[in-house]
Amino acid sequence: MTADEATGGLAAPDSGFAGADDDTAEPLLQVRDLCIAYRSGAHRSTPVVRNVDLDVYPNESVALVGESGCGKTTLALAMVRLLPKLGMITGGSLRYRDRDGSVSDLLSFGEETLRQFRWTEVAVVFQGAQNSLNPLSRIRTQFIETARAHSRRMSIREIEDRAVQLLELVRLEPARVLPAYPHELSGGMRQRVLIALGLLLDPRLVILDEPTTALDILTQRAVVEVLRDLQRELQFSMVFVTHDLALAAELADRVATMYGGRIVELAGVREAFYEPRHPYTVGLIRAVVPLSGGMPDVVSIPGTPPSFRALPNGCSFHPRCPYAQDVCAAEEPPLIEVGPDHAAACFFADRVSKDKAVSREDA
Repeated sequence: MTADEATGGLAAPDSGFAGADDDTAEPLLQVRDLCIAYRSGAHRSTPVVRNVDLDVYPNESVALVGESGCGKTTLALAMVRLLPKLGMITGGSLRYRDRDGSVSDLLSFGEETLRQFRWTEVAVVFQGAQNSLNPLSRIRTQFIETARAHSRRMSIREIEDRAVQLLELVRLEPARVLPAYPHELSGGMRQRVLIALGLLLDPRLVILDEPTTALDILTQRAVVEVLRDLQRELQFSMVFVTHDLALAAELADRVATMYGGRIVELAGVREAFYEPRHPYTVGLIRAVVPLSGGMPDVVSIPGTPPSFRALPNGCSFHPRCPYAQDVCAAEEPPLIEVGPDHAAACFFADRVSKDKAVSREDA
C-alpha cells in the first residue's frame, strides 16, 4: 500500500519542516520532558502525558495523530496553558521564543500575562464550532469581545476592519456573516469563523483541535484549502490535533504519532507515511480506507487503547503489537533517532522499516 492510498489518495507535500534545511533556525515553541496528569481523587492523579519532547519551528505545521484518548488534545492545550481544572502539569518545561528573540518560560506566567499571551502569540481553534461560539451573540460582537479580552490596543473600527479582512481570507462574505448569529451559518461557515477569530490578533502559533471533525467531505476540503492558503499568506505555525491521516498528509510538515500519552514516532510527513518506523504508525496507515476504489486491504489494529489508570508495563503498545518480544513487556523503549529528522520509540524499528505490511498473525 502506498502512502497516497493509505491517506485516501491525498499526496504528502514535498517540503520538509521549517528548520530542516537551516541549522540556524530556532524553535518557536520548545516542549521538554512534559508530564501532565488529571486529578482523580482527593490525593490521587492519573498521568496522561508522559515525558514529551517536541519543537515547533516558525511557519511549520505539526500534526498530532493517534486514536482517541492517546493524550494529543491534552498536550496541545497544555501548550497554551488551557488545561481543564482537573488537569495539571507535573513536570517538564514549555519555552516560547518571543518576537524580539528572547525566550519565556510559559509555566511561570501568571493569569494576566497568560491572558495577554493568548491570541496575541498563540491562539486556539477548538473542536466543535457550534459549542465554541456564543449562540446569543452576533459574530461581529464575538470578534470585538475576543479582541478586548486579549488586547487593549485595538479600537472597534480596527477590530471590524481586521474581521472583514480575515473573513474574506477564509472565503466568507463579511456583510452576511458579521451581523449573523452562529445558528444562521452552516457548519463549515462556523468553522471558518472560528479560524478567523483565532487569527484576529495575528498570533505566531495556531493550535487546532480536530478542525474538520463532523464536516462533510466537501466542506473538509474547503477548510483544508483555507488553512493552507492562510498559512502561506500570514506566515504562522500550526499544531493540529487529528485522527484523520488524510488531513495530516495535506497540511503537516511533520507528524507526531501519540500512544499511551507518549510521542512514539516523530518524522517528516513523507517519512511518516512512506517509511514509518513504529508499528503503531503502520497500524494507523493500514486501517485507513483508501479512496482509490477496488477492494481495500484494510486491517484494523487488534485490541483497544490502554487505560491511563492501568498502562501495561514496558511499551504501552506491546499487547497489540505484532513485533512484541519479552523485552517490550519489561522495558519502555526510548524515543531515539532512527534516521535523519526521524525518531521512533521501538526496539524493533529496523524490522518495521523492512516489513511495514506485517500483521499480528504473520509475526
